[in-house]
Amino acid sequence: MPNHAQTSIGRGGLEAIGVQGLRGTAMIEPQYDIFGVGNALVDVQVQVSFDFLKQHKIDKGVMTLVDAERQTELLSVLNGEPTRVSAGGSACNTVVGVAHFGGNGYYAGKVGQDRYGEFFQQELKDLGIRSDLPPAPGMTGLCLVMITPDADRTMLTCLAVSVELDEEDIRDEQIRRARYVYIEGYLWDAPRPRHASQEAMAVARGHGIPVAFSYSDPFCVQRATEDFRALSRDSIDIVFCNEEEARRITGRADRVEAATEIATWGPHVYMTAGAEGAYHATGDHVEHIPAYPVEAVDTNGAGDLFAGGVMYGLSRGYTPTEAGRLGSYAASRVVTQIGARLPHTLVGQADHILSGNTAES
Repeated sequence: MPNHAQTSIGRGGLEAIGVQGLRGTAMIEPQYDIFGVGNALVDVQVQVSFDFLKQHKIDKGVMTLVDAERQTELLSVLNGEPTRVSAGGSACNTVVGVAHFGGNGYYAGKVGQDRYGEFFQQELKDLGIRSDLPPAPGMTGLCLVMITPDADRTMLTCLAVSVELDEEDIRDEQIRRARYVYIEGYLWDAPRPRHASQEAMAVARGHGIPVAFSYSDPFCVQRATEDFRALSRDSIDIVFCNEEEARRITGRADRVEAATEIATWGPHVYMTAGAEGAYHATGDHVEHIPAYPVEAVDTNGAGDLFAGGVMYGLSRGYTPTEAGRLGSYAASRVVTQIGARLPHTLVGQADHILSGNTAES
């Protein structure tokens, strides 16, 4: 077993220094493995045909922001189709991924005063995740996740009251009790959540707590390229991205070169590459993290659960490579069924996964 209190990734790289060293002179016992900040959304997952996307002029394989009217129209068309509903949003899925391994977390996200908001908060409570921000008047954000026969996911998202998350919702006392802060790049699409993200980073830096950041989506990178580059150089300790996001932010066609370039900006980089696994890059070094071969049914949440496994591993003292393997395993499990939740708990299984002694590995 690793020494869970002594390994953390910070701007200086992998530092085998104690929690006391990370947190300065004011020693606070960590209560959370992860403090997540994101758009609080309820995911409605449904299987559709390729023709459905073409007929309704929906861009395949990406997240597109829509208004409530457009979303309601499509939900009406899909009425009667089998659906699966869960508390979602990228950062939320990652915090849930940490919980699936037996970790704990706090989630900062804004929901509405409606049945979806109640559902969201109750699901996190049932999973042992703390999320105590008061609901806002209005509609909870909703993400329509459409899964095509190739297991790809296409998302139409109505942010609704999630865009009301602001700096006042970032709880200093909760961040101080976290081992890591995790922020999703989708928050850059609206001013108030963007400012909330910046506040979370500032608070984390003030307490010596490492910050992880997900680039989230290729179009998100395209909309905020310069901001993401600056953050990666100045404010982020760990970057999560996929190969297309890495290519877009660096302008490099080769994915390994792209991941390596991001790493030269300062952070550790975890770049997913679909069925080929993932890469971990730091400085000028890059290593391949193999995938666990499975038959994919739905790739929704694969990147988020990969990040969840990594964040659990890092928060509990596993090496960056070991943490990457835990992430790869979690991603392989989630794609075998519909939805962004693991089909079974991984509590107490980390060492078995790393030793290759799991029945499914």
